[in-house]
Amino acid sequence: MALNTLIADSDERARECFHFLEVANNERKFIQGQVFESAKKQILSCGEDNPGIHIAFNPEWHEGVIGIVASKLVETFLIPAIVFTRVEDGKIKASGRTAGELNLFEVLQECSEFFLKFGGHKAAAGLTMLEKNLGAFTEKIKLIVKRSPEILRTKSTSYDLELNPKDITPSLLRGIEMLEPFGPGNERPLFCMRDLKIANIDYLKEVHVRWNFESATAPQYKFKGISFNYLGKWGRIHPNEFLRPGKFGQQTATAYFTLGLNRFNGNELIQLMVDKVE
Repeated sequence: MALNTLIADSDERARECFHFLEVANNERKFIQGQVFESAKKQILSCGEDNPGIHIAFNPEWHEGVIGIVASKLVETFLIPAIVFTRVEDGKIKASGRTAGELNLFEVLQECSEFFLKFGGHKAAAGLTMLEKNLGAFTEKIKLIVKRSPEILRTKSTSYDLELNPKDITPSLLRGIEMLEPFGPGNERPLFCMRDLKIANIDYLKEVHVRWNFESATAPQYKFKGISFNYLGKWGRIHPNEFLRPGKFGQQTATAYFTLGLNRFNGNELIQLMVDKVE
């Protein structure tokens, strides 16, 4: 249907295909949100202090979104995650994502006696196994992961470069675009900026945060930022804390972010894609 949108021989046919894609994508996001919340609740209910890796399973979860949900669990809890669902009687399928420098594929190779099939690479993997082996697999993989130093199996807030307000220019963004494509082995550069005042905050769809920053040392520099799926993330200070008196309020903050372009109504605005504020 995506191809048909591009090669449609009439505007009417293109709109029809696009509408189908839009509805399908909204349905996918709804299902993904439901599965993620269910998986997160399952993990929190276990109450493990240091599991090393999160294993979540529900026979009803849609297999088309378990990879994205595993990624979101890593973003939330900062450790590797594997999400299982049932694909047929007696068989379950999983998608996993790593955190930090842990090689997930090598870890899974040590558990290969449980699998009917599996494959992947350092950062992500998929597998199929008999449901009856899930308990033994979970016990073994947690032991294997815990053999690695915690710093290597945890997603930490490291950054590539600290920026001053004057550094954020169209020229910098063009330079970053020349480094594309980004992905494993060539991650998008993560920047840090200190001494930021938070002018105000908006919440979008109860999970996203839109930030308005200004530099405390050079107030003429103001920046807009966005954090997707920020509220409820593990280890994140709630944005309201920066606006009220107390431990964080009325103080300057440090933001960790990548840079992107917000294109709207023909205009282009440099935007901070904020990973964390502290």
